Amino acid sequence: MKPLSLALILCLGTAAAVEAQPLTCRSWQGMEVPYLGDATLKTVGGATMNARGRAVILLNPEILSTFPEPARDFFLAHECGHHALIPDYNTEAEADCFAMRLLRKKKLRTPEQVTALQDALTTLPDTAWAGHRPDAERIEALAHCPAE
Repeated sequence: MKPLSLALILCLGTAAAVEAQPLTCRSWQGMEVPYLGDATLKTVGGATMNARGRAVILLNPEILSTFPEPARDFFLAHECGHHALIPDYNTEAEADCFAMRLLRKKKLRTPEQVTALQDALTTLPDTAWAGHRPDAERIEALAHCPAE
């Protein structure tokens, strides 16, 4: 497996890779969670634990590179949320809202940008997600996630 940044440079080119750098992710215990590229994955990937029990986010950079930028940013933040949230709160809805809080701080400053994210998520194929693609109800709920 290659670190995601190297894999993204190979898949997207240097200029695009600078923009595609994932956000820093920390687990709820404060440990850094690495993003690791694995082109053999059949889906875009997701939050998991490696063989040593360390939290990691595995990604197929080839599939991730097909996501529109807002969907890519959301996916990376959502998967980080699965490790950043205390286990009692680690649900899809909470990971969605974790991602929205993070993205509102960095990228989603207007209602139009939130709408663009929602539109981008609806265009993704079902096969891209590792079993938990946001459905219409979850995508609509993103606009209602509390700011903090």
